[in-house]
Amino acid sequence: MRASPSVLSLIVFVAGCTTAAGPVTTVPVATTQSPNSTVAPSTEATTSTTTTAVPGTTKAPSPELALYAVAEERSQRIALFMETNAPGCADEQRAPCGPFELSARIDLPHRPHNMTAAGPVLWVTHPSAGMVTRIDLTGISMVTQPLGNEPHDVKLSPEADLLYVADEDGRVLIVADPATLVELDRVELPAKPHDLAVDAVGGVWITLIGDDRLARFRSGTLELLSTGRSPHDLIVSSDDRVWFSNWNSDVLSVYDPITGSVERAPAGVVEPHHFALDADGGIWVSDNGGAAVVEFGDGRPTTIPVGPVPHHIALGDDIAIVAVSGSGQAVFIDGSGVIGRFDLSEGLHGAAVARLP
Repeated sequence: MRASPSVLSLIVFVAGCTTAAGPVTTVPVATTQSPNSTVAPSTEATTSTTTTAVPGTTKAPSPELALYAVAEERSQRIALFMETNAPGCADEQRAPCGPFELSARIDLPHRPHNMTAAGPVLWVTHPSAGMVTRIDLTGISMVTQPLGNEPHDVKLSPEADLLYVADEDGRVLIVADPATLVELDRVELPAKPHDLAVDAVGGVWITLIGDDRLARFRSGTLELLSTGRSPHDLIVSSDDRVWFSNWNSDVLSVYDPITGSVERAPAGVVEPHHFALDADGGIWVSDNGGAAVVEFGDGRPTTIPVGPVPHHIALGDDIAIVAVSGSGQAVFIDGSGVIGRFDLSEGLHGAAVARLP
């Protein structure tokens, strides 16, 4: 349903050493046309949403307004923040503090996990329910539909015309219509896909659970790329290399698709987890073991303590939101350190930055 006028107006005023890798294996792609690909989207799983507005926002409207979103997985909702004109947090200042306000909370039909955003739209996975939700923040309307058996991660193509979903239990990469959530195609994989990254030319990079390879799907072909490690999450850097974390490991790796080699990233992370990329090409890594976010820019790591078990990071223009699961806090950081904190609930996971025109 659409939000009430008061909520809508609120939202309108409110994101080493080098080792040679093994050979690249190109395998025939088993694609299956979805039986739903020519059928209008089902309304059976369409859900309404309860949105709780939080009054007192002070940010004036701007040509493009960033909304910072974090998934409260255990509480089954999305929290939305907007920037204000308040000062940043002082050292050791208790939450809430900083130039952000909680603008709304959106209740969901299932537990949210990973998510991505483009413009005013969020796409959220529900692995335990086999569902994906699309939320349009311009009017707080949403639809939830079945998509795969266990959809874990979700990413968009560079043109935002295709939605990619990593279906762990189904062992497939699903290609869907981002507007309708109708499945268009699926690509069979040799192991369970976990996380996704899309490069500048539309190649989809995939980590595989229990496998030492990365998969890359492009131009209808699936390639399997040996890393000698056990990839977990990944991101494509501005120089087209793939940074990836490894399961239960302190190893942060970088794969060069030109040479096929894997090198260890610069030291500075205790247990790398998830990634974000800033406009200057800096790589931001959540460090579970160090209770911090580590930014690699200009070849040097900068460590920003954020609290226990940080999960996903999402970057706005110069500010990142971090889903700190252990403390249940949304933590806002820039290159200098923590600038904002807000208490939510334990078990935070996904993060994204949406933008309203």
